Amino acid sequence: MTIWLNSKMTVLFYSTDEAWMDLDCYVRIDDEKILIEYEEDKLTVQYEGKNFGDGHFDLTSTHLSGHATLHRHPARDATHLGDSNILVGAWKEDGYSGTWLIKLSSDDGDELPT
Repeated sequence: MTIWLNSKMTVLFYSTDEAWMDLDCYVRIDDEKILIEYEEDKLTVQYEGKNFGDGHFDLTSTHLSGHATLHRHPARDATHLGDSNILVGAWKEDGYSGTWLIKLSSDDGDELPT
């Protein structure tokens, strides 16, 4: 399991709503699951779902019956082995939809294996 304590999320809406930029979030990924957690209107929102093991994730949330997907590309240069530090995907909840991008980061700038 790997945890990123200081990740940042950008949320874009397919509407006239203003984007959420650099929202703090917590990310945990293991061989089977992914968890995204963030604060919205003083409530903790969790999206949790399946890790398909190939960089693809399918998530749901009880918050407004949310559903989302995320994708993580492999790193593309020789200085960064493993997967990239970016997750990107789509989301839908309570009649709203859009895209989201999460930059994985911990307090020390690196992932924390547990």
